[in-house]
Amino acid sequence: GKTSLLRAIAGRHPYSGGTITLDGQDLMHPNAVQAARAGIAYVPQGREVFPLMSVTENLQTGFACLPRSEHHIPDRIYDLFPVLQQMKDR
Repeated sequence: GKTSLLRAIAGRHPYSGGTITLDGQDLMHPNAVQAARAGIAYVPQGREVFPLMSVTENLQTGFACLPRSEHHIPDRIYDLFPVLQQMKDR
């Protein structure tokens, strides 16, 4: 039940009743892209996806809903978390 609910909210699972509302606005059965653009994401737990990726690849997962022209890791990230720069290939 919990996983199905979370997947439905993130647009990754169909649902037959009810509504999904964000900030007072009905999302009307969102698909995953629409949900992501609204700021909703679903990150599965226990699949060990992220541990298999480098630090850079982990940071790049946030690019999906951005225009291609914005597909870069801002220097601000490395200013806030300097260790990420040193560990980017790990």
